[in-house]
Amino acid sequence: MFGVDKKILHLNFSDSGGAAVAVKRINDSLRFHNINSSILVAEKKSNNKTIIFKQTLFDKFIWEQKKKISRNLKYIFRTDNKNTHSIALFGSNLLSQIELFKPDILNIHWIGNELISLNQINKIKIPIIWTLHDMWLYCGAEHYSYNTRYIDGYLNNNRPKEEKKFDLNRWVWERKKKYLSKKFSVIATSEWQLKNSRASSLLKNKDIHKIPLPIDTNFWKPIEKNKAREILGWDKNKTYFLFGFSDFGKKYIKGLDLALNIFNDFNKKYPKKKSHLNIFGQISKNEF
Repeated sequence: MFGVDKKILHLNFSDSGGAAVAVKRINDSLRFHNINSSILVAEKKSNNKTIIFKQTLFDKFIWEQKKKISRNLKYIFRTDNKNTHSIALFGSNLLSQIELFKPDILNIHWIGNELISLNQINKIKIPIIWTLHDMWLYCGAEHYSYNTRYIDGYLNNNRPKEEKKFDLNRWVWERKKKYLSKKFSVIATSEWQLKNSRASSLLKNKDIHKIPLPIDTNFWKPIEKNKAREILGWDKNKTYFLFGFSDFGKKYIKGLDLALNIFNDFNKKYPKKKSHLNIFGQISKNEF
């Protein structure tokens, strides 16, 4: 196991957001076991001293412009996939900061918003571990795919019919083939990600491991079911489904459709049971 004499550096765009929460939990877990671990970001909103942030006001201005470019890439060609797209084309000052920090291992996480270019990643000399927080690494420019191009390859003859104009996804996929050919390990945090990454044309020959995201079990721990129902005010004689969810606009990549299907199938199979679906997170009643 790595000790305090070794350094691990995590690379993530921000210390705020879904991927950032996961990265901070990994960082905290490593530090709890006396491993020298830090996070390097381009956007910092917390006071966590283990999160490294070295950006001037001018740097912040540049990041904002690159974020705007990145967020609007999906509009330069016609596509039904309105999820985030990234090209990792523009370089940044993060490469020089990584080199100054001199970590023994670099753990790359979410690098959207043009955090670092593919060309710069190719120049990194130290061992790299890449943790998957979405599908971007093994896709084209899109962070989530609804087709099998990431498996078959982004070819001229398998582009979705609804996509028109410049094939941005194929262009980025070709660049990934060129710049990500070096050896690095991949961490899939779920069985779904493991299956996808092993089937993908870009990662199928990589060293891929499934390692679930850590959680502080001193804080998050199960309690007796009836006690939980009492706290929540739930009837002991009813069946409840609980689903955590955020961002209704992304309901199909967050799994809300699957949760609804499971709930409806249960009601059809057991029509006499009193069942309730409870959803917590960023959602309002008028979204149903």
